[in-house]
Amino acid sequence: MRREADWLREIDAKREVFVDLVLKYLAMLPEGSVVGDAVAIMTDEDYAEYERLLPIVTAEDTLEYLAEHAED
Repeated sequence: MRREADWLREIDAKREVFVDLVLKYLAMLPEGSVVGDAVAIMTDEDYAEYERLLPIVTAEDTLEYLAEHAED
């Protein structure tokens, strides 16, 4: 149970980083812009982070994902 709780906290933290990253770029764009617009203007570094986090925060079973990708 403790390990599952730790994983869930880790996923929540990664989701927060992901949302903050996307919002940083959406704030630079006009109202009505979508995530794809934000991704298009990301720096290479931020885009790499976006790509790293995307499968983690969108996985149907995040615990299964973490178990398979423990080094992330």
